[in-house]
Amino acid sequence: MRILTSFAIALLLVVSYGLYQLKYSVETLRERAVALDRQIAVDEDSIDVLQAEWALLTRPQRLQKLSGRFLDLTPMQPEQIAMLPDLIGKTPAALPFDVPVRRAQFNRNVLLDPGHHKVADVRLPTLDMRGENRQ
Repeated sequence: MRILTSFAIALLLVVSYGLYQLKYSVETLRERAVALDRQIAVDEDSIDVLQAEWALLTRPQRLQKLSGRFLDLTPMQPEQIAMLPDLIGKTPAALPFDVPVRRAQFNRNVLLDPGHHKVADVRLPTLDMRGENRQ
């Protein structure tokens, strides 16, 4: 009988300790949830302010005024509009196709050789703007 009583008391102590730990871990999680809810509310308020500021900054009247002030734009003229069949076979006068194309500036890459911890110099092929391979 004493063994059963001792076992019951030990079980009661273990269960009590477990419930104590559970209670405080739940309280800690509840405090964390409340703090996260507060942070979410603050972030939502910040988002509302930023959306209002974006709406203010992107008003068409404001953008039109700023574009007139800082950009050198003119209204489109009717002679600038063309249909696709009118453009076939024509090239712009500013850039004829016989103008040499500038090659890319970087034609060498330096790679690290992991086996020897030395720098290996590797020459890679360079393509010009027309896609032709130049060595």
